[in-house]
Amino acid sequence: MSEWLVVWGVAQAAGLVFKPILEDLAKESAKDYAKDFFKDCLKKVIHQPEKDPLKEAYGKALTQFLLLVQQELERADYEEVLIKEYVKPLKDFVNQEKIAATLGSAFNSDAQGLDIQIMAVTWREMNLPFLPEEFDWGQISKRYLKRVKNIIKDSDQLQPILLLAANCLAEVRNRKEIAPIATRLLQVLKKEVEAEYPYRFDEETAAAILMAIATNWQDDSNTLILLKDWAQNDADFYVRYAAVQAIARGWKDDLNTLILLKNWTQNHANYVVRRAGVRELVRGWKDDPDTLILLQDRVQNDADDYVRLVAVEELARGWKDDPDTLILLQDRAQNDADSWVRGGAVEELARGWKDTPGMFELLCDRALNDPFTRDDKYEFNPRQTALEAIFSNYHDHPQTLDLLRDRADNDPDEQVRNFAKNLLERRKRAE
Repeated sequence: MSEWLVVWGVAQAAGLVFKPILEDLAKESAKDYAKDFFKDCLKKVIHQPEKDPLKEAYGKALTQFLLLVQQELERADYEEVLIKEYVKPLKDFVNQEKIAATLGSAFNSDAQGLDIQIMAVTWREMNLPFLPEEFDWGQISKRYLKRVKNIIKDSDQLQPILLLAANCLAEVRNRKEIAPIATRLLQVLKKEVEAEYPYRFDEETAAAILMAIATNWQDDSNTLILLKDWAQNDADFYVRYAAVQAIARGWKDDLNTLILLKNWTQNHANYVVRRAGVRELVRGWKDDPDTLILLQDRVQNDADDYVRLVAVEELARGWKDDPDTLILLQDRAQNDADSWVRGGAVEELARGWKDTPGMFELLCDRALNDPFTRDDKYEFNPRQTALEAIFSNYHDHPQTLDLLRDRADNDPDEQVRNFAKNLLERRKRAE
């Protein structure tokens, strides 16, 4: 039993309150659970799924899922003694066939996230303990998917070994003594970046590898050239982003870096480069007078919805006291062509300006009148975002209850109607 807990990473997950669930699973014959968990998903990404690799994979995934659930409860300021009350309910929950299958679906090569509707409805239908208002199945889904992709990649241990070697190289004072080894390591790292196979990198791994290259070979004139080439031409989303990040942080004191970032942020044809430029300008050059001007321009004029969303987030959080910020966010919440950007602006308004006169009325207008039409179940509806913000920030407002009832009955989006009904039930239980 203890061997499986080590393999699953339970020993490294310090403070995991839900460890008893995994201990029970390690003791039991997990054959049926593995069948429910993986269905037909894992065979698409891990060849020859023998019993032990299956058990290793789903144990690691379940460990991460339980950690994420615990983090959501802790985010709501639940103490350990209260979180322990969820051990038995959570064990019953993950043992449900449809929940096991939902968790296993993240191993599918085309997975976009968990079916949070199934998870939320199943929890409610099982009459399990109340979850706090701050508990967010959507955040769990995003983080769980990323961690599952890491589990898949960890079947090949090359990347962690390379990073360890790069970290050791950084500690060597006299590089001349190991120059052949350093050259060989750089070649292998470059080959790893440029290789093509499924699940090459997640964001963290790409950033770690490219920063290792930037840090250890900063004095090599070819390094900056290489990073610029990856930023502009690599086919991988995360490699492009990490290359911009490595240039911005590794060559921050070079005056040409700021000029390059400003140009890329405003003019580069690739949205990943522009998005990374927005993030890095705010991180490293927030006080430069052009940064705010560029950010305001990207909020309104960037052709890509993702770049506009990132600019909205950075503007809201970094320039809250600028009088133009509120005006721009209100405009984007009402008029942006993309629902994702409108929803992001609504979320930032609710976060930073909930006490501003007229904000309740604006959110009500968005909950009733945003023009979103659903094409995909994973899309975020700004009407739901506004409704959630109203429920969280204006729970006792005299118009809140009527608004929830109206949306539960009349919203054209079934997900919003179900969400409003769930909020009404939560409100009723809290009374």
